[in-house]
Amino acid sequence: MSHFQPSKYHSPELIIDGCNFYPAIFRELESAQESILIENYLVEDGELWDQLCRTLIKRADNNVLIQCIFDAFGTLGVHDDISKLSRHPNITIKLFNPIRLHLGSENLRRTHVKLFIIDNRVAFTGGAGITDSFYKPSTKSSAWSEVMVKVQDQDIGNISDIFQWKFDAIGSKSKALATPFKGPVYIFEKRLEGWLYAHHFSTHWIKRALYKKLASAQSRIWINSAYFFPTRRTLRFLKRKAKEGIDVRILLPGVTDVLLMKYLARGRYKRLLQAGVSIHELNDRFLHSKVIIVDDWTTLGSFNLDVFSFRFNHELNYASKDHDFLKDAEGFFLSKLQSAVEIKPEEWTNRVLMSKVLERGAYKLAQLFMKVIK
Repeated sequence: MSHFQPSKYHSPELIIDGCNFYPAIFRELESAQESILIENYLVEDGELWDQLCRTLIKRADNNVLIQCIFDAFGTLGVHDDISKLSRHPNITIKLFNPIRLHLGSENLRRTHVKLFIIDNRVAFTGGAGITDSFYKPSTKSSAWSEVMVKVQDQDIGNISDIFQWKFDAIGSKSKALATPFKGPVYIFEKRLEGWLYAHHFSTHWIKRALYKKLASAQSRIWINSAYFFPTRRTLRFLKRKAKEGIDVRILLPGVTDVLLMKYLARGRYKRLLQAGVSIHELNDRFLHSKVIIVDDWTTLGSFNLDVFSFRFNHELNYASKDHDFLKDAEGFFLSKLQSAVEIKPEEWTNRVLMSKVLERGAYKLAQLFMKVIK
């Protein structure tokens, strides 16, 4: 498979909401001439999945080679469709980590990556699953708010290599998906820009880049995360930087698909507010995006600031200091912030007792969970 080498630099393009990025993705898929690579965690039966299936079959009929990695748990409802697609000679689909009782906590290891690569010339990544919640073709609507980044540069060859290693590793006894990379040269090790991949706790380059940036932050830390249950180290960085006078803002969803995660997040509010962190909740629709801006650096992708992204999941982010990309990320963050409700310290202290009980219960449940999986 040849790697596309562009003649000039293209700024990464931030695309907001599925009603904008999914049509862009389909335009590229429909123009594919050689190859399509797709990796995704969440696939549900619906209009979007049906459109993707039709598109893949059409391109495969035109001799485009298609390889897909779908998470076995996140795609439970469409396994029959996946089997039908796999019968096409030009389509190969592998399911990541099928649930097996004897694996115990290893069943928690999921591929949370969302990635489309077309002809090794253009790629999209972000937080969007293949469900009608992100984009419903018949109404051209997006029930959940999300972002994706479109990338056109030489880095695409590098992420294609990682995809291919992972694709080959599934079902191979000679390669272990639960251990550090032993296949391609893992060039992302010390990078703070470009593709940042998380495959194993020892090769979690998203976390490493995030910690380095948080530690060196000089002016601002803006965080948008669909789920927020960060590590103690992350919390220490946020509180310390806020106390130093740095602009630390956290933008979270006020409505969510996982109520437990909402109360886990709220259980962290008190000490963050006491340290001077500004916290905001958006209540108009589920804010599923994951965007982080530290000074003049921004990253977005599939990575949430929660225990699953930090410890278990395969994740993929794209990071850049590109001026236009940064301005677009700032615009997205600030536009959402305008519609969000700021959590005031005094109001939070006097919140209703039931909220305090639910937050405490969620935290105790999380503690029990962490003890059980050790």
